[in-house]
Amino acid sequence: SERLHIVILQMISMCQTERTILTNGLNRLGTSRFFGSAATCLRRCKQGLPAFRQAQPGRDLLQEFQRREPYKYLQFAYFKANNLPKAIAAAHTFLLKHPDDEMMQRNMAYYKSIPDAEEHIKDLETKPYENLFVRAVRAYNGDNWRTSISDMELALPDFFRAYDDCIAACEGSREITDFKDFYLSIADHYIEVLACKVQCESNLTPIIGGFVVEKFVATMYHYLQFAYYKLNDMKNAASCAASYLLFDAKDEVMKQNMVYYQYHKDKWGLKEEDFQPRSEAVRYHNITTLQLEMYEFAKEHLMDDDEVSCLEMVKKAAITFKVKMIHSCNSRISLIWKNLLVATTNL
Repeated sequence: SERLHIVILQMISMCQTERTILTNGLNRLGTSRFFGSAATCLRRCKQGLPAFRQAQPGRDLLQEFQRREPYKYLQFAYFKANNLPKAIAAAHTFLLKHPDDEMMQRNMAYYKSIPDAEEHIKDLETKPYENLFVRAVRAYNGDNWRTSISDMELALPDFFRAYDDCIAACEGSREITDFKDFYLSIADHYIEVLACKVQCESNLTPIIGGFVVEKFVATMYHYLQFAYYKLNDMKNAASCAASYLLFDAKDEVMKQNMVYYQYHKDKWGLKEEDFQPRSEAVRYHNITTLQLEMYEFAKEHLMDDDEVSCLEMVKKAAITFKVKMIHSCNSRISLIWKNLLVATTNL
């Protein structure tokens, strides 16, 4: 089931990418045409993939996989099967997402009392960019600047691909459990999608040595900035410093670095464009920032309070004005939804 989960996420991402390419620009033809074209594209894509011919898991089940719940059961099953190496790895993988789980802590304490247990403690869901990042940091700490840069430059695009896959997977199926008006139903689904997308960054942030790597993308640019500086590659150092400041504009050390690069720009032959953040950093920053702003806006304007207030307006209105009030409510919700759609399609 874990392998099938990975396959499904990969297929969803592939179909979402195909949909984005084929429907790019269709929003100018109208919302209905855009949604119709996107739906047709996704349906055609999924029909050709074996993974989607099976019954699809619900959102709750997918979230359990994201929380690494299966490893709780795998740990017990491997233990009962006397496969201690895999039981130890499953327990460790689960604890990374649930560090306060007392039962698994006791299990891990027992496993650690077993000789040579340490060599089996590993994260079974480690992503390639995590290994690249660890290697880059080790090289950095050993003053091996070229190796550090090489691995870190590979870690960045791999993380961005994983992030794109994550937000694409958020646009999967939704189980409808309530009965609401058209716009309110769409808004509810959209809020769920946004809530999922804003979690992607934290869900993909590595946990190394038991500690979360805070501001992971910014941290990678921080390492790159100094490594490029040590190799006298001031052009790349300046752009990495500018990229870092996108995510932490108040960092005094990095601001001083930028002042230093600006002061010596003639000496090093730097131009104004060399002080701009890298394009992939700008894209990631814009997407994460806009999605968070849209989610906060949606929570404020599109949650159930809107529906309740509109219904109260209708109830208080006279019978002769009831239809007018419903149209007014729907128009307001339609405008909010249209603004969100425009913002999304412009990403």
